[in-house]
Amino acid sequence: MPSRRPDEFDALWGVLPHPPGSVVRLFARADDLRDGDYATSAAEVRKFARAYRDRNVYVAPNPTSYRGGARHASGDVTHWSYFLIDMDPVEEVYDAQAAVNHALLWLGEWIGRDFSLNQPIIIDSGRGAQAWIRLRDCPLVNAEDKSVPGWPRQMVRRVNSYWLKRLDEKLGVVCGCRVDTSTSDLPRLMRCPGTRNVKTGRKASFVVSTDRVFPGVAKLLVVGTPPQALTDPDQGEVVAGQTWQAVFAHLTRMAQTYLTQGQEEPGRHKVMWHTAKKFRELGVTRAEAARALRWANSLRGEDSELPLEQVEHALDTAYEG
Repeated sequence: MPSRRPDEFDALWGVLPHPPGSVVRLFARADDLRDGDYATSAAEVRKFARAYRDRNVYVAPNPTSYRGGARHASGDVTHWSYFLIDMDPVEEVYDAQAAVNHALLWLGEWIGRDFSLNQPIIIDSGRGAQAWIRLRDCPLVNAEDKSVPGWPRQMVRRVNSYWLKRLDEKLGVVCGCRVDTSTSDLPRLMRCPGTRNVKTGRKASFVVSTDRVFPGVAKLLVVGTPPQALTDPDQGEVVAGQTWQAVFAHLTRMAQTYLTQGQEEPGRHKVMWHTAKKFRELGVTRAEAARALRWANSLRGEDSELPLEQVEHALDTAYEG
């Protein structure tokens, strides 16, 4: 029998880090249906993807040894192995690959690396584009644990957050896309290559598949983070399934104003998408976010309301990535 040709799942397994005792976490989602598991081989990734071919399937690039329930938490991530950039389309016309190249150009400019010369992993997510910059595996510890060498998880998450927010502030909307700042979370899930984006029907795939490691980049990111960004009050772990009112205090002022006063032109589409994105980052379900957006959309009266399909579009771009 002829041997099977390597596929996207083999490529994925080949570029992911596999420290001793680690597994690769997988997650499948469709609306409020959620299932998760772990894999110890490319064959198990393939099996999971096929079992949930009717859902959006995601993979967690940073290593973990957690073999429990559907999702793992920040404390379960054992190594910081990737700096992740996700460019989400926010306009009807967009070029996600160009947008991710802009992000890599600016990050490289700031830390003194040329990512156009030596490209990291680039993924077409079936709608947006992602860059996975492979770091030397940095062991992670809890801040209070002084007996084991490693970098505190909270510090690393704040480092990720600082650089993503800096990119977002610099780029704004570029080529119809915007930086998803929620990829700062260590257990962050990214679109799994070889699976279908349910919303668009397109397959997620590697644009650049490489096991290239960028030595020194993790240290450059840490050293380049201002001290105040490492000491600002932290909002803590995201708790999934909360009502939108429960997370109101953690929203940006723009989102809070929208939910209490509504928004007239110009800027209705932008503020609606921004609010939906913040809800997703804070663990609010899509259904609950939809309820909040419909409420805010109605506050200025019928003449200022966006059509319901525009509300759905904002939710799609914020939640389906």
